[in-house]
Amino acid sequence: MGVHVKAIEALRTPQMKTFLMSLPVFSIRVLDIVSSGEAKLLYHSITNLVWNVIELLGRDETTLALAEVTALLVNALERERECRGPWNRKRVRVRKKRVKVASLHTTNMAAAAA
Repeated sequence: MGVHVKAIEALRTPQMKTFLMSLPVFSIRVLDIVSSGEAKLLYHSITNLVWNVIELLGRDETTLALAEVTALLVNALERERECRGPWNRKRVRVRKKRVKVASLHTTNMAAAAA
């Protein structure tokens, strides 16, 4: 219940009222732009573009070209795996330095005394 009260208090501002009053004007302007002649031409052009892409992808030449590209990529990846396989990786060991806490404590005490 308390969350609802806080949410309503947060929304009850002059900025929210201004936003709500400008929302219908904004939506009418968007609808005007969408229904203009240029927008209709754009929609028609996008439809033609999608149809031409579908026809292009459906051709046998495109399928053959995609198969060739896929074969080249697989070949390159296999060669890369042979060169950098798990047996050829360099193992890097991280060495941790052990620091004695007692020696640091005495060093800090001596520095503080000086």
